[in-house]
Amino acid sequence: FTDLSQLDDVESHNVDRVLKKFFVPKKLRWKIIRRTSRDNARTPVQWDATANAGFTTGKPWLGLNSNYEFINLASQESDGDSIYSWYKDLIAMRRSSDVLRRGDFEALETGAQVFAYRRRLEDKTITVVLNFSDDAAHCAQSGALLKSNYPRRDFDGTLQPWEAVILG
Repeated sequence: FTDLSQLDDVESHNVDRVLKKFFVPKKLRWKIIRRTSRDNARTPVQWDATANAGFTTGKPWLGLNSNYEFINLASQESDGDSIYSWYKDLIAMRRSSDVLRRGDFEALETGAQVFAYRRRLEDKTITVVLNFSDDAAHCAQSGALLKSNYPRRDFDGTLQPWEAVILG
Protein backbone atom coordinates (compact mmCIF):
# COMPACT_ATOMS: atom_id res chain seq x y z
CA PHE A 1 0.00 0.00 0.00
CA THR A 2 1.23 3.47 -0.79
CA ASP A 3 -1.56 5.59 0.68
CA LEU A 4 -4.14 5.47 3.48
CA SER A 5 -6.94 5.69 0.91
CA GLN A 6 -6.02 2.16 -0.25
CA LEU A 7 -6.75 0.69 3.18
CA ASP A 8 -10.12 -0.66 4.23
CA ASP A 9 -9.10 -1.33 7.85
CA VAL A 10 -11.25 0.81 10.18
CA GLU A 11 -8.61 0.62 12.91
CA SER A 12 -5.96 2.10 10.58
CA HIS A 13 -8.23 5.05 9.77
CA ASN A 14 -8.96 5.55 13.49
CA VAL A 15 -5.24 5.54 14.30
CA ASP A 16 -4.69 8.14 11.61
CA ARG A 17 -7.44 10.39 13.07
CA VAL A 18 -6.05 10.09 16.61
CA LEU A 19 -2.46 10.75 15.56
CA LYS A 20 -3.62 13.71 13.48
CA LYS A 21 -5.26 15.23 16.59
CA PHE A 22 -1.86 15.03 18.30
CA PHE A 23 -0.26 16.81 15.33
CA VAL A 24 1.80 13.82 14.26
CA PRO A 25 3.08 14.61 10.76
CA LYS A 26 1.34 12.79 7.90
CA LYS A 27 4.55 11.04 6.80
CA LEU A 28 5.10 9.59 10.29
CA ARG A 29 1.42 8.63 10.65
CA TRP A 30 1.62 6.69 7.39
CA LYS A 31 4.86 5.00 8.46
CA ILE A 32 3.19 3.76 11.65
CA ILE A 33 -0.02 2.66 9.94
CA ARG A 34 1.77 0.99 7.06
CA ARG A 35 3.64 -1.30 9.48
CA THR A 36 0.64 -2.15 11.67
CA SER A 37 -2.44 -2.22 9.43
CA ARG A 38 -4.44 -5.43 9.43
CA ASP A 39 -4.92 -4.99 5.69
CA ASN A 40 -1.34 -6.16 5.18
CA ALA A 41 -2.58 -9.66 6.03
CA ARG A 42 -5.97 -9.37 4.33
CA THR A 43 -4.97 -8.90 0.70
CA PRO A 44 -6.35 -11.45 -1.78
CA VAL A 45 -4.50 -14.75 -2.12
CA GLN A 46 -2.12 -14.64 -5.07
CA TRP A 47 -3.01 -17.91 -6.81
CA ASP A 48 -1.34 -17.31 -10.18
CA ALA A 49 -0.12 -14.67 -12.65
CA THR A 50 -3.50 -14.11 -14.33
CA ALA A 51 -5.72 -11.06 -13.88
CA ASN A 52 -6.43 -10.29 -10.22
CA ALA A 53 -3.89 -13.00 -9.32
CA GLY A 54 -6.48 -15.65 -10.11
CA PHE A 55 -8.39 -14.66 -6.96
CA THR A 56 -11.54 -13.35 -8.62
CA THR A 57 -13.01 -12.41 -11.98
CA GLY A 58 -14.53 -9.37 -10.28
CA LYS A 59 -12.87 -6.54 -8.38
CA PRO A 60 -10.97 -7.61 -5.23
CA TRP A 61 -11.95 -5.78 -2.03
CA LEU A 62 -8.33 -4.74 -1.53
CA GLY A 63 -5.62 -4.01 -4.04
CA LEU A 64 -3.19 -6.73 -5.06
CA ASN A 65 0.49 -6.63 -4.34
CA SER A 66 2.30 -5.64 -7.53
CA ASN A 67 4.46 -8.78 -7.24
CA TYR A 68 1.58 -11.22 -7.89
CA GLU A 69 2.84 -12.05 -11.40
CA PHE A 70 5.95 -13.75 -9.98
CA ILE A 71 5.06 -14.42 -6.33
CA ASN A 72 2.04 -16.69 -6.37
CA LEU A 73 1.08 -20.25 -5.53
CA ALA A 74 1.39 -21.55 -9.11
CA SER A 75 5.02 -20.38 -9.35
CA GLN A 76 5.84 -21.85 -5.92
CA GLU A 77 4.36 -25.28 -6.61
CA SER A 78 6.98 -26.01 -9.26
CA ASP A 79 9.90 -24.52 -7.28
CA GLY A 80 11.59 -26.99 -4.92
CA ASP A 81 13.21 -24.08 -3.03
CA SER A 82 9.98 -22.10 -2.50
CA ILE A 83 8.31 -21.28 0.81
CA TYR A 84 5.42 -23.50 -0.30
CA SER A 85 7.80 -26.45 -0.74
CA TRP A 86 9.48 -25.69 2.61
CA TYR A 87 6.17 -25.91 4.47
CA LYS A 88 5.03 -28.93 2.49
CA ASP A 89 8.28 -30.70 3.52
CA LEU A 90 7.85 -29.62 7.17
CA ILE A 91 4.32 -30.98 7.27
CA ALA A 92 5.47 -34.29 5.77
CA MET A 93 8.36 -34.43 8.28
CA ARG A 94 6.00 -33.89 11.20
CA ARG A 95 3.50 -36.47 9.91
CA SER A 96 6.21 -39.11 9.65
CA SER A 97 7.86 -38.34 13.01
CA ASP A 98 6.48 -39.58 16.32
CA VAL A 99 9.13 -37.42 18.01
CA LEU A 100 7.74 -34.23 16.46
CA ARG A 101 4.13 -35.19 17.05
CA ARG A 102 4.28 -36.70 20.52
CA GLY A 103 7.70 -35.93 21.95
CA ASP A 104 8.28 -33.96 25.12
CA PHE A 105 9.22 -30.30 24.64
CA GLU A 106 12.38 -28.87 26.21
CA ALA A 107 13.40 -25.22 25.72
CA LEU A 108 17.17 -24.99 25.17
CA GLU A 109 17.88 -21.35 24.24
CA THR A 110 15.33 -18.56 24.59
CA GLY A 111 17.14 -15.35 23.75
CA ALA A 112 15.84 -12.43 21.72
CA GLN A 113 17.84 -13.58 18.69
CA VAL A 114 18.05 -17.38 18.97
CA PHE A 115 15.31 -19.75 20.05
CA ALA A 116 16.10 -23.46 20.29
CA TYR A 117 14.11 -26.39 21.57
CA ARG A 118 14.28 -30.15 21.63
CA ARG A 119 11.56 -32.75 21.19
CA ARG A 120 12.32 -36.09 22.85
CA LEU A 121 10.48 -39.40 22.67
CA GLU A 122 12.15 -42.37 24.33
CA ASP A 123 15.72 -42.42 22.94
CA LYS A 124 15.03 -40.21 19.89
CA THR A 125 15.46 -36.44 19.76
CA ILE A 126 15.00 -33.64 17.24
CA THR A 127 16.33 -30.15 17.89
CA VAL A 128 14.94 -27.03 16.22
CA VAL A 129 17.07 -23.86 16.18
CA LEU A 130 15.70 -20.52 14.93
CA ASN A 131 17.43 -17.19 14.32
CA PHE A 132 14.92 -14.33 14.60
CA SER A 133 17.19 -11.54 13.38
CA ASP A 134 18.91 -9.87 10.45
CA ASP A 135 22.31 -10.90 11.84
CA ALA A 136 24.17 -14.20 11.90
CA ALA A 137 24.05 -15.94 15.27
CA HIS A 138 25.82 -18.71 17.13
CA CYS A 139 24.22 -21.40 19.23
CA ALA A 140 25.41 -24.28 21.37
CA GLN A 141 23.27 -26.91 19.61
CA SER A 142 24.65 -29.67 17.44
CA GLY A 143 23.49 -32.72 15.53
CA ALA A 144 23.02 -34.10 12.05
CA LEU A 145 21.36 -31.55 9.78
CA LEU A 146 17.89 -32.74 8.74
CA LYS A 147 16.60 -29.49 7.24
CA SER A 148 17.49 -25.83 6.83
CA ASN A 149 15.93 -22.97 4.93
CA TYR A 150 19.45 -22.18 3.63
CA PRO A 151 21.30 -24.40 1.16
CA ARG A 152 23.74 -26.27 3.42
CA ARG A 153 24.86 -29.83 4.04
CA ASP A 154 25.87 -29.62 7.70
CA PHE A 155 25.52 -27.39 10.74
CA ASP A 156 28.50 -25.83 12.52
CA GLY A 157 26.60 -23.85 15.18
CA THR A 158 26.31 -20.67 13.09
CA LEU A 159 22.89 -19.56 11.95
CA GLN A 160 22.42 -17.24 9.00
CA PRO A 161 19.92 -14.35 9.30
CA TRP A 162 16.37 -15.69 9.72
CA GLU A 163 17.60 -19.27 9.42
CA ALA A 164 15.67 -22.27 10.72
CA VAL A 165 17.60 -25.51 11.31
CA ILE A 166 16.29 -28.94 12.27
CA LEU A 167 18.85 -31.33 13.74
CA GLY A 168 18.60 -35.05 14.40
